[in-house]
Amino acid sequence: MKTTTVCAASDTTVYERRVRCGSFITRFLEAGDPAAPPLLLLHDGAVGGSSSGSGAQMIPALAENFYVLAPDMLGFGGTDKAVFLDRSSHAYRTAHLTSFLDTVGVEGPVDVVGNSFGGALALRALVGPERMNIKSVVSISGSGGPWRTQTAIDELGRWDGTISDLARVVNLLIDDGDAYDAHLAERMDWASAPGHVRAIRAPSLPLPDSLRPRIQRILGLPSWRARRILSCSCAAFVICCWSPNGPTTSAQSFPDHHRFLDGCRQPLALNSDWN
Repeated sequence: MKTTTVCAASDTTVYERRVRCGSFITRFLEAGDPAAPPLLLLHDGAVGGSSSGSGAQMIPALAENFYVLAPDMLGFGGTDKAVFLDRSSHAYRTAHLTSFLDTVGVEGPVDVVGNSFGGALALRALVGPERMNIKSVVSISGSGGPWRTQTAIDELGRWDGTISDLARVVNLLIDDGDAYDAHLAERMDWASAPGHVRAIRAPSLPLPDSLRPRIQRILGLPSWRARRILSCSCAAFVICCWSPNGPTTSAQSFPDHHRFLDGCRQPLALNSDWN
């Protein structure tokens, strides 16, 4: 296992590590007491996404009460650029995260906080054949699949390779604050990593028209499938957070999430106008 110190804030050190999970080298950030309750942080799925670029500043504070693990998901950051085309993009990443937790020795249920795609993945990991052992989920602007705006569909999936066009993507994700330039620079570094763009774009390669309905049905891609997944019952506590004026998640998310999460323990849907 390769270890690098990322930062030391207060009395908390955040370590960057790499570990082999099955066949895949996985980069992750780690902080806190391994004996504390485990907290899994999942980053967004936009181009250049990574654990260190998605809320890493919060890790020292979270590590005061949790054993924090923030992995780069398959295809992202410093993790291997692997992609599976015979299953959904959520399914194989969920299996990888389960293997990651086993590899680093986490036993028992975990609390999960996911941002955007990471939140969607966390919601889907509550149920289904790839179900993870989850105690609670906080999903920040992650809908589980449906309720994405047309802006998100049109704008987040394209990038021409330049930092100016990456800024267009970043402007949909974060405010223009003090950390904006550093965030953009780090995202550009990871976006430029060999294999990253191909890994995240491969599932979007066009299919012959005659095959599309069958493949989508097998992979569970239509929105009705995602909605049904979220309606299943589970034992986890679930909180979904988003802004009603945000550019990437539909305002319909608020009533729909409350309805479809009724099977979970104490589901809570919060809409916060942070824009």
